[in-house]
Amino acid sequence: MLDTGQTAPLTLEVAERVRESRNVVSFRFKVVEGDLAPFTAGQYLPIRLGLPERPISTYTISSDPRDRSGYRISVKLEPEGKGGSRHLHEAAEVGARFLAERAARQVRPGRG
Repeated sequence: MLDTGQTAPLTLEVAERVRESRNVVSFRFKVVEGDLAPFTAGQYLPIRLGLPERPISTYTISSDPRDRSGYRISVKLEPEGKGGSRHLHEAAEVGARFLAERAARQVRPGRG
């Protein structure tokens, strides 16, 4: 079988939602379908939001890589953004499900 490098998306469920400040919410996702792939500090999680103007948004994983229970991201509400942060702040309640890609490359300071 030919390996195209593509993998099936993960099905994630919001397991916990914590308001960190007036405009920052942290979300802990558990994997419902798929395998939690190993990740390192600084990698980001591409989440399929299904929004026409922002089909996929990426968020830095803030959980400890040794914690194999899921992923944690913190999202700052960006009122002038393309809708990704607003969508998560409004729609990502505990139990909500999203599709996500595997954790991706590291974000390097001073790049991008």
